[in-house]
Amino acid sequence: FIGPAGAGKSTLLGKLAARLTVQEKKKVTMVTLDNCKMAATEEIRRYAEVLNANLTEPSMLIESLELHEDAVLLIDTPALPSNPDDVARLASTLDEINPSIRMAVFSALMRSSDALTIADAMQPLKPTHLAVTMADLTDRHGAVISVAEHTGWSIAMIGDAPGGIGHVRQPDPDLTARLILKTEVAGA
Repeated sequence: FIGPAGAGKSTLLGKLAARLTVQEKKKVTMVTLDNCKMAATEEIRRYAEVLNANLTEPSMLIESLELHEDAVLLIDTPALPSNPDDVARLASTLDEINPSIRMAVFSALMRSSDALTIADAMQPLKPTHLAVTMADLTDRHGAVISVAEHTGWSIAMIGDAPGGIGHVRQPDPDLTARLILKTEVAGA
């Protein structure tokens, strides 16, 4: 999970971990690379404890990939750095881990111009998919649609309700159209 500060990366990670462990009965291993946000490790540790999931220290990540190869690995990253050297270091770390999915996380509350600027800044991190958080707090979704169109990243999941409550769901085109148009949409 990569994205700007406050986008909801850690919360989304926790919600996805809950869905995977509780509903889908999958094993999950979690790790945070965030050494910037106070209590980032503690937040992920609490999710792991509550969900009975594995927690791996960043220094043990590569080794633990072999130990927990049957588990889904969820990686929380620090806020998108503003310094290009820090972005390059984070990109190098992600390249070493080589995750199959790199989820760019954006809040539905962002302005389109800000979201597009951040999406461009994320390019060195090689995002593959887009996740939307706080979708229930607005009926304006132009920023996310703009990012998806601008980058070609598929919207893979939508999170609602901040702060660890609520759900993670796959996007529903009909529901999205109804939200945007504020009307019913007939299926084709």
